[in-house]
Amino acid sequence: EEKQGGGGADEEDSESVSGAEQIPEALEFLFDTFGEEVVYVTKDLVLRDEGLTSLPHILRRFSCLERLDLSKNSLASLPCATIHDYLPNLTSLDVSDNRLCSLHNINQLGILANLRDLNLLGNPLLAVNQRSVLLGLLIFG
Repeated sequence: EEKQGGGGADEEDSESVSGAEQIPEALEFLFDTFGEEVVYVTKDLVLRDEGLTSLPHILRRFSCLERLDLSKNSLASLPCATIHDYLPNLTSLDVSDNRLCSLHNINQLGILANLRDLNLLGNPLLAVNQRSVLLGLLIFG
């Protein structure tokens, strides 16, 4: 019910859903079914197996998101600062079965104060057998 938005939100909201960016099918369905207001009420979003190579820019509008499933895509890195700035309520992030291979990039997820559940299984970075290093980075910075 409560809408969130800042001073510059009007500029960002004026983006067309069908702009130059490739919109995942799941998001197209949400916008077609529920309209633009869906960005203010969606708490769970599943973008599994959508062929994503980067985080869709339009996700910045989903400020109420708490759980995001980006599993089974082709993400090689995560824009942690963008997730921090635009998805402040995120508590669960599933990025399993992607192409994440940088411990430094994953370490930046530590800035997400509300993140409680993180699934990284099936990424090349875990194949390096550095799970203990990753865990230490995430816990202790």
